[in-house]
Amino acid sequence: METTQQEKVWETQFGEDYSLRNVFNTKGLNDVYVSDIGISRTSMNEDFIGFLDRKAKILEVGCNIGIQLVNLQEMGFENPMHTAACSSQEQKANIIQGTGMIFRQG
Repeated sequence: METTQQEKVWETQFGEDYSLRNVFNTKGLNDVYVSDIGISRTSMNEDFIGFLDRKAKILEVGCNIGIQLVNLQEMGFENPMHTAACSSQEQKANIIQGTGMIFRQG
């Protein structure tokens, strides 16, 4: 699969700097959300997807360091999946490599 322009940009120093600026654990991310918009990320997830079966497959596209995946796992979801290889934040999420909406199982 050919590398896209977007992937090339994220492989530059810009992508590295962005990832370093946005390193949070679940508590840190929740704190930022509460400070910025008055509700935690976990609360938003509960409101939007809390009713889903915890065995449901959830695909996150563009996961960066994978903190959303960690949050979903902490909420009890067993099958969070993501595109691209996230860094050390993810615990046991499934990795699916892909560009846009074209995926290949990895």
